[in-house]
Parts: sequence; C-alpha cells; structure tokens
Amino acid sequence: MCTIDKGTLNSMSNNRPHQGFVLRTRMFDFQAIPEGQVFSPPDSSASPKLWIALDSVVDPQNFGAILRSAYFLGGNDAEVGVMVCGKNSAPPSPVVSAASSGALELMDIVSVGNMPKALSLASEVGWQGEIE
Repeated sequence: MCTIDKGTLNSMSNNRPHQGFVLRTRMFDFQAIPEGQVFSPPDSSASPKLWIALDSVVDPQNFGAILRSAYFLGGNDAEVGVMVCGKNSAPPSPVVSAASSGALELMDIVSVGNMPKALSLASEVGWQGEIE
C-alpha cells in the first residue's frame, strides 16, 4: 500500500466519494451466452430456482436495486439467476455496483442477444413464468 495525496485520489475517483481509498480494477462485463445454452431444466441441480429476466432496464440505479434484491432473495448459493438483454440494458458500471451494494460482483449475470427467443427456449425445457 502506498500513500497518495487527496488531490490525486480525487482525480482518480473522478471527484466521487472515496474515503481515502481507490482501487483499480479490470473492466467488468456480463457473461454472454447463446440463448439455447442458458437454461437447464428447472429440476436440475445446476439450475437456479428462480430466473429474473430483465429487458430494457437502462437506469443504472434501478438495475443495481434489482440486483441487490435478487441477491438478497437467493443469497450467494446461485438460487436466483439474472438474465439481461445485452442490447438494451444498463451496462455494468460503478453506479450499478454501488446501487447493488456489491451484488453485481457476487452474482452470475448472463446476457442474451434476443430475450423473446431465450424465454421461448426456457419454456421448452420446462420453465414457467409471468411477464410484467
């Protein structure tokens, strides 16, 4: 660990609150999976008990809040899976991470290119759902 003056920390954090610490990390991205490979049958041990499919959630604060709630519901046992549409979803960002209280880094979030196709394939392997 090294000591750096406050001005440098402010610059490194784009003048966001840093409480005296800044961590450099690599770029974070969702795991892109072809629609046909996302879903295992619901009774499979490799499958989450619940999938949350998010389409057009572009506000990073809302996206982070949903992730935080999903993590709370399923814990880190991967009981809740989150699937987003890569084309029209808020990208992973520091704002999403902060709003999710770190759940963004702890959950496996998959990205699909075509949400209706992915949900249709989920239905074919036995998943049931509600669209709201």
